[in-house]
Amino acid sequence: MSYFDSTGHPLTFQGSPLGSGGEGTVWRTDRKGQVAKIYYSLDRSQTRKLELMIKNPPKDRSLETSNHISIAWPTDLINDSKGEYVGILMPAIDRSVELTKVYNPKLRKKILPGFTWKYLHVAAKNLAWIIRDIHAKGYVLGDMKPQNIRVNNSALVSIVDTDSFQVPDHAKKEIYRCTVFSPEFTPPELIGETASNITQTPCHDNFRLAVIIYQLLFGIHPFSTGEWKGSEEKPDIDRLIQQGYWIYSYDKKVQPSRSTISLNVVHPELKSLFLRCFNDGHQAPTLRPTANDWCNALEQAISELISCKHLPNHVYRKSYRRCHWCERSKDLGVDIFSVSSSSITNKSFSFKQLLLTNQSPSSNLSKSFHSSQLKKVKANIIRLGKFLIKIFGDFFWLAIVTVFILINHQSLFLKTTSSAIVELLQSSLNQLSKPSSTPSYSLTPGQDTCGGPNPPGIDTWYPVFVRTDDDETLHEINKFCKDAYLDGDKIQVASFLNRAKAEAFAEILKKRFGSGEVGAPHIEDHGR
Repeated sequence: MSYFDSTGHPLTFQGSPLGSGGEGTVWRTDRKGQVAKIYYSLDRSQTRKLELMIKNPPKDRSLETSNHISIAWPTDLINDSKGEYVGILMPAIDRSVELTKVYNPKLRKKILPGFTWKYLHVAAKNLAWIIRDIHAKGYVLGDMKPQNIRVNNSALVSIVDTDSFQVPDHAKKEIYRCTVFSPEFTPPELIGETASNITQTPCHDNFRLAVIIYQLLFGIHPFSTGEWKGSEEKPDIDRLIQQGYWIYSYDKKVQPSRSTISLNVVHPELKSLFLRCFNDGHQAPTLRPTANDWCNALEQAISELISCKHLPNHVYRKSYRRCHWCERSKDLGVDIFSVSSSSITNKSFSFKQLLLTNQSPSSNLSKSFHSSQLKKVKANIIRLGKFLIKIFGDFFWLAIVTVFILINHQSLFLKTTSSAIVELLQSSLNQLSKPSSTPSYSLTPGQDTCGGPNPPGIDTWYPVFVRTDDDETLHEINKFCKDAYLDGDKIQVASFLNRAKAEAFAEILKKRFGSGEVGAPHIEDHGR
């Protein structure tokens, strides 16, 4: 089968399908950054809906400010060789994970171990920002759920499966409805209804948004936490939603448990919005907070978050006066924001898919490797070792890498590993022998970038921010650092491989613009 875009240019699909669902199959294409969704069937009504979406996309703020696609919106229709519409082109959303893996503490530790409570606040704000812009265009998501939301390691959010949205046709005065509701994310007044018969409003999305923000900040569904105190058997989540039973409802059938995280730990504005949505909004949906309400409240909350003096990965509300996560860890023996060496390794070598270690050990493995592959093995061992030294600064981790490789691959890799370790030790000793110095900087107008160079390999970067979202300040900074960009409530100016350099540059910004700070380190791979 041959496929063409709306201008008649041919499309080529690459590799195996990226995924398939109830409506169709998604493929990579020969168009950079574009994927194709081919429907099992596409009638005239669906085609009209897609045409309207293509002609009237919502504003994508993060695409404008940081070249990040936050809405995977259809960009073109696809025809087959008969000239019939069979699918759509849309942006590819790469290097991100499903929201379920971000709010779930166990999964987050493995995949995004550096994500603090602040990152979760920022992700929530970015999500609310996107929903606000979608609603501003007259669209309703209708089936908003974590599986349709993706997050990258900078807390930037993307919405996928947008072709399921409810779309208005103002010219014909028609509504193309969302035809499915997802359990646990359907507002109480719609539970039991047939989606295709309901014209939804932003009020319905507002319930779903509040649930997802609660999941991000507390790690659990708001109607799942707590202990059931009713005389009858505990209902399922949808029945609890329908009845409005949760830990802060007026009816006390659900009570906080020992592991429940209190609403008091979040900013008072956020607490107020949760109560408004799930209590007041239960009977009066129009009282639910809007996406804009959440944007404003989250912005206030983010501005008051501080890092714990004892564990920097713990972040809490300054006016709370103490670290809730330290208290909870001491009380329950559970730390949902702890970072272990294994989780960091998992992040780099699973989330970024850089490695060897995903291969199953085999006694016959040595027979299938050639010298060119051994060179690749050695290079990856060196990259892994450099990464661990950057993070931990300890030769102990080199020993762990050595033992792991030897256990799994024994005689085949003995010589290769020994050679790699010698190179690493020599490199580390050379670094240690270099005299330390305090870096100095000055702002020079017209620089493309003010940060450090991008050497190949895995590196830990320290971003430097100016704490403001003022466009005039961004314009002034761009005179010196052209690649500086607005990231929520701050401007990212540069990134450095060396924390001391980042701190020195932050001081320069502080003197010049009144603000300068070093953000949480993040890990990137720039290949070879």
